[in-house]
Amino acid sequence: MIHLKTKLMLFFTVLIVLISALALILFQNNSRSIEQYDRILNRFFLLNDIHQRTKLVNGSIQAYVQDSVADPALLDSYEQQVEELNKLSSSLLTDIENDVNYVLVKNYSNMIDSFLEQGEQTMNSVSDEDLASYYEHMTETDRTASFIQDATLKLINDELSNYQSFYNAMNAKNEHLQKMAIFAFLAAALFCTLFTFWFSEGITNPIRQLSLAAKQISRGNFEVAKVQVKSRDELHFLAETFNGMCADIRQLIHEIKQKSELDTLVKKMEIRSLQNQINPHFLFNTLNMVSKMAYVEGAEKTSDLVDSISMLLRYNLKKMHDNVVLRDEIAIVREYFYIQQMRFGDRIRFSEHIDEACLGCVIPSLTIQPLVENSFAHGIESSESGGELAIDIYNEGGRVIVEIRDNGVGMNEDQIARLFDASSGTAHLGERDPSDLNGIGNGSGIGLRNVMRRLQLYYQCDDIMEIDSLCGKGTTIRLKLPVMMKEEAAYV
Repeated sequence: MIHLKTKLMLFFTVLIVLISALALILFQNNSRSIEQYDRILNRFFLLNDIHQRTKLVNGSIQAYVQDSVADPALLDSYEQQVEELNKLSSSLLTDIENDVNYVLVKNYSNMIDSFLEQGEQTMNSVSDEDLASYYEHMTETDRTASFIQDATLKLINDELSNYQSFYNAMNAKNEHLQKMAIFAFLAAALFCTLFTFWFSEGITNPIRQLSLAAKQISRGNFEVAKVQVKSRDELHFLAETFNGMCADIRQLIHEIKQKSELDTLVKKMEIRSLQNQINPHFLFNTLNMVSKMAYVEGAEKTSDLVDSISMLLRYNLKKMHDNVVLRDEIAIVREYFYIQQMRFGDRIRFSEHIDEACLGCVIPSLTIQPLVENSFAHGIESSESGGELAIDIYNEGGRVIVEIRDNGVGMNEDQIARLFDASSGTAHLGERDPSDLNGIGNGSGIGLRNVMRRLQLYYQCDDIMEIDSLCGKGTTIRLKLPVMMKEEAAYV
């Protein structure tokens, strides 16, 4: 993730580097121009100094020759001027000479050496009072000095020509640098403008999307589209967090709706159960008293029957929000079997095949009994003889399978389809369920659809029940329950 602070620091670093590089280029070019200009001026000064020193040396020779007493001060002045001229001459080859004027500068240097040599001979001739030699050397010295002056003018003229070329080149370079500076300024301005637009858009656009999404949520619309942020910075993290928060809210609302639906179903079952019980607590206490009286009078079967009815009522009076283990459900189903067996005798036969290892599984209360009641009431109750009702419990593929089979009248495909369509939860829970296969006056009064929907909500799984049925052949209701023990059910 690239932070916004990092983007700004990177931008300003690049901008400062570009400006610094441009300033360095301009400074170096200006320094080189100044150095070239200084070298040209120094060459002018050097040639002018040589010209002046030549005149001074020649003047010192003439002054010394014309002086009749050979003043030592004049000789000292001459020697000083000669020394200065030698120094200037030694700088010619390093400061003036180049590939173009090599020959001219070399001859110029030789003329200076010749001039100084002739001057020395003139001074010696004066000291020896050799008039003939003095005159000859003096004439040669004047002529060489004249040559030096002409050569100096020639070199100065060449330098002026070079200076004109340098000046034109320097002006062209300055114009080029000026254009480059203007272009660099415009490029920097455009770069800053584009970066400012990109950076501000990268901040304002996600904020605008988040603001619009927040307004939709504040108005109750939680099905807002995801906020898409392509950048990898704090705003991307903020958008991802906001999207996650919206998803959590939608999931929470969905869970609340399911919980509300489950509570409504439980309330509905409680109401129906109470409607089928005339003063159940009074009836329960009365049955206990009848059971004890029957036992005292020696009617043990009657006592057992009343005990079974009492246990059935006790179980149905429990809070329907409570969870139970499958063993408790099977125990109450066996009491129900006993009651019906006493009622119908040989007309009906009950059987069970149960894996004891599966009976510790936790399920909602009043799950198996209503299904057994439905199978009995709508499948085999009307049979004159040969009615069979069986319950099988086993483990398959990590699920506890509960099968309730009867050989009764069965159901057609339309009835089964209506049952599963109604279990989607779209019907109004307070209305009479046309797909409930038992009436209000039968058993617990809890419909098959109600049981199916409660199991779907409890296990958060739609694939919870299967129904195989053929008209005239019977019906098999198969529950596929996820294995959930008491410790896990405590968090449901």
